[in-house]
Amino acid sequence: MEVFGDLLKGFRLRRGRNQEWLANKLGKHRNTISDWERAEYLPDDRETVLAISDALGLSKVETDELLFAANYPLEHQSKNLQQASVAQFKEVSAETIYVGQLKVASGPTSLLQPTRCDFYQHGVNGTKLSSSAK
Repeated sequence: MEVFGDLLKGFRLRRGRNQEWLANKLGKHRNTISDWERAEYLPDDRETVLAISDALGLSKVETDELLFAANYPLEHQSKNLQQASVAQFKEVSAETIYVGQLKVASGPTSLLQPTRCDFYQHGVNGTKLSSSAK
């Protein structure tokens, strides 16, 4: 959950807001915001992530980044574009592929999609995915 928490904290701080302010805007307790930022857990639903985006005045790209990090469907990116990107990814054969900040290791490409667990268990700092996600 480190990716979501890091994004949330970064977006919040760039807008000069504290956890208490965001908690009040969302009708949540400040500890909830802290737990999200410390990667204790993710928001319970997609609507909460969209409310965070609205409260912080995030751009379309930032909103989609936050949704993706929370493992929810994107809001603004075209579904056709998503499907095309996934199709292109399935056809790629390379030693190392970088998808955002996630490093996907070498070998024949798989039809398996990276999951939230892949991001959280293996981090985003250049570490390889487990063999089950290759």
